[in-house]
Amino acid sequence: MASDNAIGSLCVKHAILSLAAAYFLDYAPSEALRKTANNHYWRAVELLTQAISDPETHEIGKGDSVVGALILLMSDDVSSLSCF
Repeated sequence: MASDNAIGSLCVKHAILSLAAAYFLDYAPSEALRKTANNHYWRAVELLTQAISDPETHEIGKGDSVVGALILLMSDDVSSLSCF
């Protein structure tokens, strides 16, 4: 259920939007954009938790979206930390 279905795709989508917003915030700080970025980040984390809990994700070749979302969220964390 998790890998290439709606959960995995939505997870990656929210992770991408969160990362993009974090980069944009470096150039144009905005409280509204910060809140939007955080909402996308936490939605991606929720969906990632669901995807990891799905046994199908653990099958060979079925966890690509989970791996992609993890990489995006880690990149988001690194880019956000570089601001401090």
